[in-house]
Amino acid sequence: MSAMSVAIGGGKGGTGKSLIAVQLGILMAEMGLRVVLVDADLNGANLHTFFGLEDPQVSLGHVLSGERDIHDAVLPTGVRNLGLIAGLYQDMRELPGVHTVPDFGRELHALDAEITIWDVGSGSSPWQTRLFEQADMGVLVSAPQFQALERDYFFLRRVCLWKMSAQITTQPPMQGWLPMPWLTALRAQDPRYAHALRRDLRRKPVFCLVNGISQSTENHLEHEISSVVNRFFGLRTIPLGGLEFDDRLPLGVLVRRPIVLEYPDSRWVQQMRGIVDHLLTILAADEDPSFVPDSQPPVSAG
Repeated sequence: MSAMSVAIGGGKGGTGKSLIAVQLGILMAEMGLRVVLVDADLNGANLHTFFGLEDPQVSLGHVLSGERDIHDAVLPTGVRNLGLIAGLYQDMRELPGVHTVPDFGRELHALDAEITIWDVGSGSSPWQTRLFEQADMGVLVSAPQFQALERDYFFLRRVCLWKMSAQITTQPPMQGWLPMPWLTALRAQDPRYAHALRRDLRRKPVFCLVNGISQSTENHLEHEISSVVNRFFGLRTIPLGGLEFDDRLPLGVLVRRPIVLEYPDSRWVQQMRGIVDHLLTILAADEDPSFVPDSQPPVSAG
């Protein structure tokens, strides 16, 4: 049975992607699910530090180099039902070719787990964005700052290109490029081709999560981001929720103990529990109720 995969990514560093990936893994494991966390952040791997683990002897770098089998790289975390494939920066400075991502994704899906959670890190490199697109579910973690939203723009553009890569024959201009205006212009020339690309964009949803909300005006920002992403990128988006700023979060990192274990009654953790319930409901559903099928492809004139 193939493990369901959830990728955590985004354009800007410092929005809490690693923190959120760890807490998701623990909360799902506490519900009895077999979970494996995968630290696929090639530029800043650190998930093992959240569990107080020293540099592991086997890491993702050994798997990518072919030195070790991926099943041998799953380490115990001290949390029941939760394993970890650690990543060490010094092992992964030589980034693997993007052509290796599909094979790596298949290896991750073959792990002995019900759910795998991939921390793909920040930025818009081919490795991060293609791996994000390969997962069954992609969670875009943003923050209520302009810089985060700006970097997400570049991240999502690359994700869109990967989604359309199987059929795209005309490379769009990257300067200021947005998928939906481009597809609108393309539809006038070749409606069937434009429709096929649009379907590719909507094939899997992107979940929008905002971390670090501190003002009432920032509430429900994930809904606004989802609307903009849907309108300009053509992606099927689902608002996942917002997480309020909690000044105790850095303390948990300093003591190298997961926040959900250190501060289980905090509002931030309670909000995380609601997000986990939402994700698992969608994963358990036979069909995604939020999905509205596209219309039938248009008939070309003539």
